[in-house]
Formats: sequence, C-alpha cells, structure tokens
Amino acid sequence: MSTILPWPSNRIPSGFSLCNGTLLTINQYYALYSLLGVYYGGDAKTTFGLPDLRGRGPFGVSSGSTDFRTLGFPGGKTSAMITAFNLPVHTHNATFQPTQGSQTITFPATPQKGAITAKATTDIVPGSPGSVDPVANQTYNLTGVAAPANGPVTTTAVDPTNKATLQGTNVVVDTSTYQPAIPALSTTISTVTSGTVTVAQGGGSTNPSAIPTLPPYLTINFIIALQGNYPMPD
Repeated sequence: MSTILPWPSNRIPSGFSLCNGTLLTINQYYALYSLLGVYYGGDAKTTFGLPDLRGRGPFGVSSGSTDFRTLGFPGGKTSAMITAFNLPVHTHNATFQPTQGSQTITFPATPQKGAITAKATTDIVPGSPGSVDPVANQTYNLTGVAAPANGPVTTTAVDPTNKATLQGTNVVVDTSTYQPAIPALSTTISTVTSGTVTVAQGGGSTNPSAIPTLPPYLTINFIIALQGNYPMPD
C-alpha cells in the first residue's frame, strides 16, 4: 500500500491509480489516508489527494535544502527567462549628440562704492623771505543777532612784496576704496541646450525566448498502490 512505481503503459493494474492528484474519500481509503495525510491535497475532513507526478519528477526530501525540505512541496519550472538580475556587471558603448542653441546671459548692475582721494603738498625753498602779516581790528557782524554781538577780529592778508620760491608739488592719489558704477549687461552666447544619448546594444534579441531547463527525459506513468499490505513501522 502507498508504493509508487514507474509504469510504462496506459493500462493501470487493479488496485493502483495514476499519480495524477486525484482526490479520494477518507472513509473509503482510510488506511491509505493514514499514510499520505493531506501532503498532496484534500481538506482532511472528507478528502485527501494522491501525489501528482504529471509532467514532473520526484525529488528526495532534504532538510538541508530550502527547496526540498517539505514533503509534498511542488516546485521547479520547465523554462526560465534571463533578466538583468541574472547578468554580470558589464558596460555598453554610448554616444552623445548635442543640440546647439542660443542662451542669453545677464550680468547685474554694480553701484558705485567708495571714493578717489588726492592729497597735494607744495614745498618752498628754505629761507624764503615771504610772510603773512595780520590786519587787526577788523569789525564783524553776526547776521540776525542783536548788538552787542559785534567785535574786533584779526585777519591776514598777503604782502605783495613778499615772494617765496616753490620747490615742488607732490600729489598722492588713493583709489583703494573706489569701485566705479557698472551698468547691467546682457549678451547672447551659443551653447549646448540639450542632446541625445544613444547606448549601443550588447547583442541578443529584443524578444528573447525562454531557456529550457529540462534535462533529457522520457515520459512515463507513475502509479500508486491503493491497497495491499499496510507498512508497519519498526
């Protein structure tokens, strides 16, 4: 009972059934249900399923494998499609075709800052007889102010008979803090405004076909014993 055999014929012997996932009633095949459980289908109330080996081969259960650790677990595919996740890191040749265009650039105005200063000095020959004599007792009046807001003042006047010989004039100009005013300026230049990047294909097809993953095979039936000796545990 429950033995699975490869069978080279479509004529199924008595007491056997194809391993095709058929659901059987628990009441009718309780002994077989006690061995198979619902690893291969069924609701565990009224039905249980036979193993389905149509179009697939059996693999031994292995606790060390994530794919084969569970009894009755179906897996695998007959083909696979290779995607970018299956490919190693690689490069492609690429070209850039620029598009030229006009671009207007505006430079903002700059206000004037600071000032230009100049300091001049004139030297005379030492010992020149020139002098300035005071003219005393000149009267001044303060406009809009009542008396006695008047009084004497001493002014000076140049004596036309006195002369001095000039030795030279020195002028020092300082522009360190001066920044002239610059008006706003706009200009148009020719530049790259956009472009097209073309990446060369690395070969292959735009509509690739799936890769078969099947080893060489021979189709055959698998059958399971529905009756017979009950396998007693040791």
